[in-house]
Amino acid sequence: MTVTLFSVDAGSVRANYYPHLSDFSANSVPTATDVETMVTRAAAKLEAKLLLESITASAITDVTSAAYYWCQEAIELQVAIRISEVATGQDRGLAQKWEREVTQKWADLDEGGAAALGGGATSTAASDPDGPTSHISENSLTTDSSADMSTTVPRLRRDDLL
Repeated sequence: MTVTLFSVDAGSVRANYYPHLSDFSANSVPTATDVETMVTRAAAKLEAKLLLESITASAITDVTSAAYYWCQEAIELQVAIRISEVATGQDRGLAQKWEREVTQKWADLDEGGAAALGGGATSTAASDPDGPTSHISENSLTTDSSADMSTTVPRLRRDDLL
């Protein structure tokens, strides 16, 4: 299975978080290959977090949806933090700010499930991400049909409550 990258690559991370740097290359620190590896790892972490909420990352396909943008930013934030740890002379305060932002994203996902992503994300599991909606759907039970029910009318007493 391929990890869903949400169109994030070394160039988009540089453009959104390090516009003052030259393009990542074979000679930069980190290299372009290193950044692409960071992107893949960050996307894999996001996929795992989404699965905990019963959301399949590959099902978020509308590139103009809020969910797609949310996922892009989550990946880019993780990579930007990792780049700041690798690159020399970077502002640690900025990395701490980004760490707080990505931590808040994970908290929002934990609390809100698919709703945290906005439009474009749907649950794909058999049960609701925050628990089953009923014991019938959760346990794959069927409801009885009238053909299977008894036609016997129970005898009622005066003190029986209806």
